[in-house]
Amino acid sequence: MKELSLTEKKKAMSMDKIVHDSLHYFEENGYYNTSIEMLCEKAMISRTTFFNYFGNKEKLIKLIMEDGLKDLCEMIDSLDIDAENDPEECFMKVILFQMEAVRKYKNTTFVFYRMLMEDEECRQIQKAYDEAISAVLDRIQDKWDFRKKYSRQWIEHSIGGAFMHIVILEPEEEWETSLRDNIGGILDMMR
Repeated sequence: MKELSLTEKKKAMSMDKIVHDSLHYFEENGYYNTSIEMLCEKAMISRTTFFNYFGNKEKLIKLIMEDGLKDLCEMIDSLDIDAENDPEECFMKVILFQMEAVRKYKNTTFVFYRMLMEDEECRQIQKAYDEAISAVLDRIQDKWDFRKKYSRQWIEHSIGGAFMHIVILEPEEEWETSLRDNIGGILDMMR
């Protein structure tokens, strides 16, 4: 693997800082109230540099969600599914991890969900999230002999739909209880 030059390392570090700072600005001020000028001022870069790095604010949302996907995958990799005794609780750890990220970064997540409807790159990022969760379900099905009655896509859509419905429509303080009930019901159907 080719080692990065000092200039490339500085650019990567600068981009990471801008992405991180943007996430916090979006959460504090809202996505639409956060201007490119604010982001440039915080990062001490010019608008030209910003546009060379990212092109627009939407690219920041995508990069933030890709970072979240890396975090989810690391969390999943840290699970020792073979050592777990309760498939539902094992799976709920993954769902609750995601729920906490949505709770913490609500403004950014909801902008991403809106972008999903029109942007193919966002859909690909969401598919990667779905695949990561499906991979956990596959491992759980193999370990605990869940029936393979339902297609992977049906399971993804059922869980994704339950998650989205709860996060969008229910009061935040009820999210965990509702998720446990709904995801538990879906897992019960698979037994």
